[in-house]
Amino acid sequence: MKKLNYIVFFSMIAMLIGCNANEWEAPSEEPNHHVVYTSEADYDNKVEVGGKISFGDVSRGVTSRTWTIPSGAIMDGSTSSTSSEDVIHVTFNEVGEHKVELAQTFGSSVYVDTVLMGSQIDTAYTVTVLEPVDVSLKAYVIDIDGTETELDLTSGVTNEILAGLYVKYVFDSKGSPENVNYEFEGGDPATMVYDETQILEGTAAETFVQYKRLGEFSTSVVASRDRPFGADTLSLLNLIKVVPSTHPVELTGVYTVGEKVALDFSREINPETVEAATFTIHLVNTDKGIDKSVAVTSASLDADAANIVLLELEDEVIYYDDVATVTYTPGNLTSLDGKEVDAFSDQLISIGGLVNILESSTFDQGIENSLNSNYAAAGWGGSWDNYTAEVTSEKAYSGSKSLKIHMADASANMAMVHVDDSGSGHEVPTEAGKTYLITAMIYIDNYTAWAGFEVDFNATWTNRAELSGGSPQNEWYEASFGIYTCRDGESKVPTLRAFNEYGGGVPLTYYVDDFSIVEVSLRP
Repeated sequence: MKKLNYIVFFSMIAMLIGCNANEWEAPSEEPNHHVVYTSEADYDNKVEVGGKISFGDVSRGVTSRTWTIPSGAIMDGSTSSTSSEDVIHVTFNEVGEHKVELAQTFGSSVYVDTVLMGSQIDTAYTVTVLEPVDVSLKAYVIDIDGTETELDLTSGVTNEILAGLYVKYVFDSKGSPENVNYEFEGGDPATMVYDETQILEGTAAETFVQYKRLGEFSTSVVASRDRPFGADTLSLLNLIKVVPSTHPVELTGVYTVGEKVALDFSREINPETVEAATFTIHLVNTDKGIDKSVAVTSASLDADAANIVLLELEDEVIYYDDVATVTYTPGNLTSLDGKEVDAFSDQLISIGGLVNILESSTFDQGIENSLNSNYAAAGWGGSWDNYTAEVTSEKAYSGSKSLKIHMADASANMAMVHVDDSGSGHEVPTEAGKTYLITAMIYIDNYTAWAGFEVDFNATWTNRAELSGGSPQNEWYEASFGIYTCRDGESKVPTLRAFNEYGGGVPLTYYVDDFSIVEVSLRP
């Protein structure tokens, strides 16, 4: 019986094979594919002069190949400019753009990515050979009449300038640095950092530094590049000697520091001449019914900056929604170099220490790192999708990009969300119970009607900037979306909403850049 079962089993297998003999095909060989790697492909095949790049041909189905390297380049282990090896290592000794060519022959047609080509493929790979990073710097002192005098940057030379004057530093470089870092001892600002975008657009070309303190101060600048790595440092020891001046002492800034008011002068102040009674603060908040003068209980110099006078107020704090001013009635206030400070009145006090919370989030506040796909429709449908939005380099307030929005007619509305590459909305780190001011830079292109643009967290549609014929046209301006108070449970992902239905059908095109959301304190 067992023998009979075996016979039946093998007979069935034979029948199955026989029935499908005409349909079965043996597996075919893998198709030919063009695949080439370079060791610096992730960095646009950039290398510093004297540096090396490896090229590897791992294509399937190659029957022959010829690499050809440019003049001045050297292949490891060879004096020839050509090679048939699958991997070559090339040193580049001349600055500029160069081509490494690869001629391949395949046994049959070959896929290049997903496109089927012929059996002969010729490819050229561009290599950018950079000079070593090299910094050059010039400096000019600017007198109060605008006259510029070049400083001597020779090592060991110290240049005398009058207290309170500005120095213009002019930067140039070779080797395409990606970062520039300044340190200005004794200067305002004390440091300055520029990134690659700012270098390319020319923002880093000139830096203005005011010297308010007496003494000798050094300057240094470091320019660097991450890949291929390179850096150059220029250190100028005791470049500047700030000496007493007879020019007027200028009030260069008035702002809050915590609960105090800071008066930022162009020169250091003699601490023995600071008197609280010579200063008066006036405070107005129409919504709260406040219009009063506030006594200054004490005045002293900032421990870290002798050009800053700090005023303490009597039982009062200045809030963001207040309009506060300071007046000085001449007493004995004198600079450290002996110049009396002139009277000033009703100088507006700004709120200091404001921080854009978008800078610590993934929300691309400057539009520099976004694609069109990162601005997606919110899914409302209908007229809310009747707009176009694109990341463009046509205009930019800072950097090189902005968000261009176009609304063609009266039925054009927009509901849009800034999303990451996975489609998830970028969250903003707002906190329940805190209040924020929302702004952005806007450029309106010849619009004569009326529309609204909103940054909304809570579907109340109150954080709106009005766009109209009365708004600045064909220039960048800061638009306020008003005050937003965050509450528990509200979205961290803002909806960018706009409408043109009240514009009489007039087309609207505008550009948006540099979103800002800063925490502010309002008068209770």
